[in-house]
Amino acid sequence: MSIFKKIGNWLLETAKKFTFRDWVIFALVLVSARFIISSCYYRQQASEPKYVYVTDSIESYKNKLKEEYSAKQMIIAERDELKKTNAELYAEVKNLKDNPLVVTKTKVIFKTDTIVASSDSIVTPDILTNNLFWSANDRNFYDIKGVTSVKSDFSSFRTTVNNLCIPIGITTDIIEKDGQLMFITKSDNPYVNITYMNGAFLNPTDSKVIKSHFPKKRWGIGLQLGLGVDKNLGVTPYLGIGASYNLIVF
Repeated sequence: MSIFKKIGNWLLETAKKFTFRDWVIFALVLVSARFIISSCYYRQQASEPKYVYVTDSIESYKNKLKEEYSAKQMIIAERDELKKTNAELYAEVKNLKDNPLVVTKTKVIFKTDTIVASSDSIVTPDILTNNLFWSANDRNFYDIKGVTSVKSDFSSFRTTVNNLCIPIGITTDIIEKDGQLMFITKSDNPYVNITYMNGAFLNPTDSKVIKSHFPKKRWGIGLQLGLGVDKNLGVTPYLGIGASYNLIVF
C-alpha cells in the first residue's frame, strides 16, 4: 500500500470520529491560517522597496474651484534607488544635511507679450539731454520703473531699469490621484508659467518624527491563535475571537 493511500485512509478514519465541535474548530483553524498567511504576505509586499518610474510630461489639474494647476507624477523610491535613476534629485538629497522626505524642483518663466510704460516726468539735466522717467505695472503682478535718456538731437538714447519687481507666489501640494502620488503647483501670478517639474517621495518610514505622530496601534480585535490556560491550570491550544494588546509590533 502506497504512503498516499495510507494517509488518505487515516484522514478518512479521523474525519469519521469528528464531532460537530471538532469540525467548527477545524474550520476556524483553516480560516485563521489563511488570515495569518495573507497578512504576512501583504506585510512583506508593503515592506519591499518599490520604485515608481514617471514620464517628463506635465499635466493639467483643476481643484474644486476650477483653479488650474500644473501636475506631475512623483517618483517614489528609496534613496539608493534614486541615486541610480535620477541624478538631479539625488544631488539635492545628498546636499541636505538632515533627513529629506520630499524633494522637488520647479522652473518658471515670466512671460507677457506687451508691457505699456507711462511717462512719470521729464527732466532736462543739461541742454543736450532729456531724461524721461517712466513706469509700468499691472496690479500686483509686476512693477517696473526706469529712465530713458535722450539726446536733444535724438541721435542716441539709453534706457536704464531702476526697479524690477515681479511677485511670484508658488503653491505646491501633494495629492493621491488615480492610484498615483502627484505634486501639483500653481502661481498666483498669471504671467508666470511653470515649464519644468520634478519631484521624489522618499521612504517616510525612515522618519522618526512621523513615527512619533502616527504610532502603530497596539489594541486590536480579531482572530487569535495561541496557547492558553484551562480550568485545571494546564496549557492548551487556544483559537478564538477577542481583543488583544500587542506587546511587540513588527
